[in-house]
Amino acid sequence: MAKKNINLLPPDEQKQNRIADINVEVRNFGFWIGLSLVILAGFFAVNEIILLRELDANAEEISTKNAELAELKKTPLRQQMESLNLDLRNFFVLSTAEVYWSNALIELASALPADVTLDHLKLDKKLSRIEIDGHSSTRNSVLVLRENILASPYFRNINFPLANLEKEKNLNWKYRFYVNPEAFK
Repeated sequence: MAKKNINLLPPDEQKQNRIADINVEVRNFGFWIGLSLVILAGFFAVNEIILLRELDANAEEISTKNAELAELKKTPLRQQMESLNLDLRNFFVLSTAEVYWSNALIELASALPADVTLDHLKLDKKLSRIEIDGHSSTRNSVLVLRENILASPYFRNINFPLANLEKEKNLNWKYRFYVNPEAFK
C-alpha cells in the first residue's frame, strides 16, 4: 500500500504544488513524445536512404539488362529468328491458299524442255495469269515449250511473242498464259 503523505501546507500552496507536479509531468511527457518523434524521424530517414540506394541499384541493373537486350536484338540469332518466323507465316499463308496453283506449277515444270531455263515466274491469282521468262540454248526448245503449254489442259490463251524467235541460239524468251482452274478440280 502506498504511503500517505500528510501535507500541512495551506490550501493555496498545496494547489501550487499540485500545479507544479502536473507541470513536471506534462514536461516529462512532452520530452518523451519529442524524443520518440526524433527516433521515429531518424528511423524514417535511415529507411529512406536504404530504399533510395536499392532504387539506384535496381535502376542500374535495369539499364544493364536493357543494354544486354539491345545487344541480343542485333545478333544474327535474332535475325535468323525473324527470318524463320517470316518463313513460317509465309508457309501458313501458302498452305491455306488455293491448291490449283501448286498443281499448275507442277504441270509447268513438266512442260519445260531440258535445255530451257526459267528465270522469272509471276503469278496473278486474281486474273489466274502466269508470266514466265528465261533463256534457252535453241529457238526450237522455246517452240517446244509453247507447244507443251498449249497441249496441257491446265493452261489456256498462251501468247506468241515474235521476240522469242529473233535469235536462233542462246535466246531470251517470254510467255504469258492463263491457268484453267476447272481442269484442276
